[in-house]
Amino acid sequence: MSHRMACDAGDYLHTIVNFAGSTYSDFDECAETGHPNIINVHGTDDDVIYYNGGFIGSNSYPSAPQSTSFWAERSGCEGESTFIREMNLANNDEEPETEDLEHLSCDKGNRVSLWKVNGEAHMPNFYDASLINASFEWAFIESTDGETIVKNDVLEAENYTLIYELEIPDSANFNSNGID
Repeated sequence: MSHRMACDAGDYLHTIVNFAGSTYSDFDECAETGHPNIINVHGTDDDVIYYNGGFIGSNSYPSAPQSTSFWAERSGCEGESTFIREMNLANNDEEPETEDLEHLSCDKGNRVSLWKVNGEAHMPNFYDASLINASFEWAFIESTDGETIVKNDVLEAENYTLIYELEIPDSANFNSNGID
């Protein structure tokens, strides 16, 4: 659903965090309305929406890496993702299971990343708001050469809670086909 929101209202969004979902098999069906930051989070052992893509009924859906690559291509990012870091987001076991694989140097000024949650199924246990906290840090704070640089001032950052709180202009009309 967050991919759909980014397709339909990308210019109104700062960041989406897609969790265990997919996007259009034919990405041309995704309107180019803007270039929000994209975090695509997916467990490699997901048996509901398969990490490597699959079918729902007779409709196919792309893999998690392919879904992320669609956004990277649209944003003019590097074609291959780069391993950035390991994170411990699931199960509070102090074992990093999540790989941050980012498509760097996006021409549109946004960021596009796949968070590959190794060995986790459709609903990992993201303890102590670990996914929300890591997503917020990724979207609003940038680490460069060990320095932490706030990309947006605090007042602006408080206006966003990633996809959870969103101001849509009164002129926007949501319906089953997206936004008019």
